[in-house]
Amino acid sequence: MVMEGLLLPDSQENGWLLDGCPRSLSQATALKEFGLQPDLFILLEVNEEILVERVVGRRLDPATGKIYHLNYSPPETEEIAARLTQRFDDTEDKACCELICLLTLLLVQRILSSLWL
Repeated sequence: MVMEGLLLPDSQENGWLLDGCPRSLSQATALKEFGLQPDLFILLEVNEEILVERVVGRRLDPATGKIYHLNYSPPETEEIAARLTQRFDDTEDKACCELICLLTLLLVQRILSSLWL
Protein backbone atom coordinates (compact mmCIF):
# COMPACT_ATOMS: atom_id res chain seq x y z
CA MET A 1 0.00 0.00 0.00
CA VAL A 2 2.79 2.43 0.88
CA MET A 3 4.77 1.43 -2.20
CA GLU A 4 1.75 1.93 -4.46
CA GLY A 5 1.33 5.47 -3.16
CA LEU A 6 5.00 6.29 -3.54
CA LEU A 7 5.00 5.09 -7.13
CA LEU A 8 2.06 7.32 -8.16
CA PRO A 9 2.94 10.09 -10.63
CA ASP A 10 2.09 12.79 -8.07
CA SER A 11 4.53 11.30 -5.55
CA GLN A 12 7.21 10.89 -8.19
CA GLU A 13 6.80 14.49 -9.33
CA ASN A 14 6.23 16.30 -6.02
CA GLY A 15 7.96 14.02 -3.53
CA TRP A 16 6.66 12.22 -0.48
CA LEU A 17 6.73 12.16 3.30
CA LEU A 18 6.53 8.99 5.36
CA ASP A 19 5.52 9.22 9.02
CA GLY A 20 6.59 6.23 11.10
CA CYS A 21 7.93 4.30 8.15
CA PRO A 22 10.15 2.44 7.67
CA ARG A 23 9.73 0.75 11.03
CA SER A 24 11.83 -2.25 10.20
CA LEU A 25 14.88 -3.12 8.18
CA SER A 26 12.71 -5.19 5.82
CA GLN A 27 10.54 -2.13 5.09
CA ALA A 28 13.63 -0.02 4.46
CA THR A 29 15.05 -2.71 2.18
CA ALA A 30 11.79 -2.82 0.23
CA LEU A 31 11.95 0.94 -0.29
CA LYS A 32 15.47 0.65 -1.62
CA GLU A 33 14.58 -2.27 -3.90
CA PHE A 34 11.83 -0.14 -5.46
CA GLY A 35 14.39 2.59 -6.09
CA LEU A 36 12.87 4.91 -3.50
CA GLN A 37 15.62 6.76 -1.70
CA PRO A 38 14.71 9.39 0.89
CA ASP A 39 16.51 12.71 0.75
CA LEU A 40 16.16 13.27 4.47
CA PHE A 41 15.32 11.47 7.71
CA ILE A 42 13.87 13.40 10.64
CA LEU A 43 14.00 11.93 14.11
CA LEU A 44 12.02 13.83 16.73
CA GLU A 45 13.18 13.62 20.31
CA VAL A 46 10.36 13.87 22.84
CA ASN A 47 10.50 13.94 26.62
CA GLU A 48 9.40 10.54 27.95
CA GLU A 49 6.69 12.00 30.21
CA ILE A 50 5.16 13.93 27.31
CA LEU A 51 5.26 10.86 25.10
CA VAL A 52 3.48 8.75 27.73
CA GLU A 53 0.87 11.49 28.24
CA ARG A 54 0.16 11.67 24.52
CA VAL A 55 -0.15 7.89 24.20
CA VAL A 56 -2.29 7.39 27.32
CA GLY A 57 -4.68 10.21 26.37
CA ARG A 58 -5.36 8.90 22.88
CA ARG A 59 -8.87 7.56 22.20
CA LEU A 60 -10.53 5.90 19.22
CA ASP A 61 -14.07 6.45 17.99
CA PRO A 62 -15.08 2.94 16.86
CA ALA A 63 -17.95 4.35 14.79
CA THR A 64 -15.77 6.55 12.58
CA GLY A 65 -12.20 5.36 13.17
CA LYS A 66 -11.20 8.92 14.10
CA ILE A 67 -8.50 9.36 16.74
CA TYR A 68 -8.99 11.91 19.52
CA HIS A 69 -6.88 13.00 22.46
CA LEU A 70 -8.53 13.77 25.77
CA ASN A 71 -6.45 16.94 26.27
CA TYR A 72 -5.17 18.03 22.86
CA SER A 73 -7.95 17.05 20.47
CA PRO A 74 -11.10 16.28 22.50
CA PRO A 75 -14.29 15.01 20.86
CA GLU A 76 -16.75 17.62 19.63
CA THR A 77 -19.81 16.25 21.44
CA GLU A 78 -20.73 14.28 24.54
CA GLU A 79 -22.23 11.61 22.28
CA ILE A 80 -18.86 11.03 20.64
CA ALA A 81 -17.07 11.16 24.00
CA ALA A 82 -19.35 8.45 25.38
CA ARG A 83 -18.39 5.93 22.70
CA LEU A 84 -14.62 6.52 22.70
CA THR A 85 -12.41 3.57 23.54
CA GLN A 86 -8.78 3.25 24.47
CA ARG A 87 -6.75 1.05 22.18
CA PHE A 88 -5.11 -1.90 23.91
CA ASP A 89 -1.64 -0.57 23.17
CA ASP A 90 -2.32 2.99 24.37
CA THR A 91 -1.60 2.31 28.02
CA GLU A 92 1.31 3.48 30.11
CA ASP A 93 2.55 -0.09 30.53
CA LYS A 94 2.59 -0.62 26.77
CA ALA A 95 4.21 2.72 25.97
CA CYS A 96 7.67 1.57 27.13
CA CYS A 97 9.12 4.88 26.01
CA GLU A 98 12.74 4.18 26.78
CA LEU A 99 12.71 0.97 24.80
CA ILE A 100 10.82 2.53 21.90
CA CYS A 101 13.24 5.45 21.74
CA LEU A 102 16.27 3.20 21.90
CA LEU A 103 14.96 0.85 19.23
CA THR A 104 14.05 3.76 16.99
CA LEU A 105 17.52 5.25 17.28
CA LEU A 106 19.13 1.89 16.56
CA LEU A 107 16.85 1.28 13.60
CA VAL A 108 17.51 4.69 12.09
CA GLN A 109 21.24 4.24 12.55
CA ARG A 110 21.17 0.83 10.89
CA ILE A 111 18.96 1.96 8.02
CA LEU A 112 21.13 4.96 7.28
CA SER A 113 24.41 3.12 7.54
CA SER A 114 23.43 0.00 5.63
CA LEU A 115 21.19 1.33 2.90
CA TRP A 116 21.63 4.95 2.02
CA LEU A 117 25.11 6.08 3.00
